[in-house]
Amino acid sequence: MNEIDSFDKQNNSSEAVPLPSIKNAFLLFILMVLILFAAYKYENEIIYTVRDGYLVSLIMTVEDENGNVMYSTLDQSNPLPYTIFLVNTSSDDKLTAFISKNLLGMKKSEQKIIEITKEMGLFGTYDPQAKATSNITWVEPLYFNATEEELRAEGIDKIELDSTFATARGTKVTIVGIHEDGNITLQNILIPGQVINTTLGIPATVIGLKNNTYEIKLLVKKGLMINLGQYTAEVTEVGENNFTIDLNPPLSRKNLRVFIEVMDIQQAQIK
Repeated sequence: MNEIDSFDKQNNSSEAVPLPSIKNAFLLFILMVLILFAAYKYENEIIYTVRDGYLVSLIMTVEDENGNVMYSTLDQSNPLPYTIFLVNTSSDDKLTAFISKNLLGMKKSEQKIIEITKEMGLFGTYDPQAKATSNITWVEPLYFNATEEELRAEGIDKIELDSTFATARGTKVTIVGIHEDGNITLQNILIPGQVINTTLGIPATVIGLKNNTYEIKLLVKKGLMINLGQYTAEVTEVGENNFTIDLNPPLSRKNLRVFIEVMDIQQAQIK
């Protein structure tokens, strides 16, 4: 046997390597599609599910236990119908941390109702002793002093004796004295039965003039909110001669129901 015949026999005896069949190729293709779909779905779960550190656009409405709307992003006075909230479950602010924990896992367009009771103290600790009582009858002075700067700040340009002008409180005053030290004496002109605004913004009815002071009766009712500067007090009781106000932070006095809807979710990092 020559070398050529021997070489041919060896090649003919070797087994042929089979190529992948069409079926195997199709199965491989399906497997790759499933892997890509799973990866896409996982990525979307990460992006479009609320997680810690994400920015969430929320439509939010807060109601008290009687259904009164305390706040709503849908109020026409708001520039946008939603609020942007940074999810931070470890925030030092109790309310932020509480809302954040309730948002975790929510998805776009999902809605939820969050119950907040006053016992949680999320809007400050409620103190049942933090109340004050005031007389319903107050007094307004017949005469009082103001500076020229104060009058001009009120939009009064004509500062001279016997000049009469209306105030933002719905009253009229007359300049009865201009002094060298810069003080200006004014006289209140009030009419019995007239309704005016007090310095606290509470409306009152003028009763009459007595001993150079006007007696006025405050028109208070239960539930009236009074602006005390740094906080707002609520009238909780009204008697014949006096009324009681609650000095606790307004929202700490109420059980609240927060309606939220997730409008958009964006990744962010707390720095």
